[in-house]
Amino acid sequence: MTSIDVTAVEMVAGTVPRASDAIKAAAIMFATIPILVVYPWLQRYFIKGVTIGAVKG
Repeated sequence: MTSIDVTAVEMVAGTVPRASDAIKAAAIMFATIPILVVYPWLQRYFIKGVTIGAVKG
């Protein structure tokens, strides 16, 4: 077997992480972290909006 064949077999077996999976994970982190950082400061406005729009009765 050549090194290309071995790499292909390992990728099919799932032992070698693919670059696309790493890019997807990085994109998820870059999208999630700013939301988690900003939310504590904006939480009061979310709560105020929910209570104003709530149905009372």
